[in-house]
Amino acid sequence: LAAMLMIGAGLMLRSLARLMSVDTGFRPEHVATMNVTAVPKSANATYDARQVGERALVDALIHELSGMPGISAVGAVDVLPMTFGGLRIGLTAGAGEVTPYDAAIVQADSGYLRAAGIGLVRGRWFTALDDSVKPGAIVLSQTTADSLWPGQDPIGRTVDAGREGKRVVIGVVDDVRQFALTEPAAQAYDPLHDDVPQTVSLVEVASTHEAPVV
Repeated sequence: LAAMLMIGAGLMLRSLARLMSVDTGFRPEHVATMNVTAVPKSANATYDARQVGERALVDALIHELSGMPGISAVGAVDVLPMTFGGLRIGLTAGAGEVTPYDAAIVQADSGYLRAAGIGLVRGRWFTALDDSVKPGAIVLSQTTADSLWPGQDPIGRTVDAGREGKRVVIGVVDDVRQFALTEPAAQAYDPLHDDVPQTVSLVEVASTHEAPVV
């Protein structure tokens, strides 16, 4: 029995060591997150009115947090890494493609890449000026880009997202383990402010070894 326990403990430690060595694609050190839900002033508020309120709330909080001592980066996203949620869309690389490539769509603002510590492979990340309306901007994960255009540079190419319309690829970022540590998720990133969800997650990074305070 003691030998079996020792063997079991050894296997568990080996599995833990393998999990700890996995590159998650994001940086969790010195990071704090919080969820923010915008409540409309009126139950009868129109979509446009809700969007104005949600954008204003997110912008105000990011501005406030960015001014706090010791905070080096702040960003917003609809779905944090290692959590479930969000939408999936079918992406095609051109008119000749028949079967869409299934990817998780993540809405993120201009500060999220730095705050989450996700690496930029090529191209650029969103700025406050990017808009996803005809043709719009999109950033792909490495896995998604390689699947749509194997061995090719995707920057400047157009991807068709079906009912979501067409997007121009402006950047490629490192793969992120979005749902589990086993395999990187196929992802595409849309600018958050094009369609702000009612609930977003704010990510802030401390510039010192002290944990950020929210």
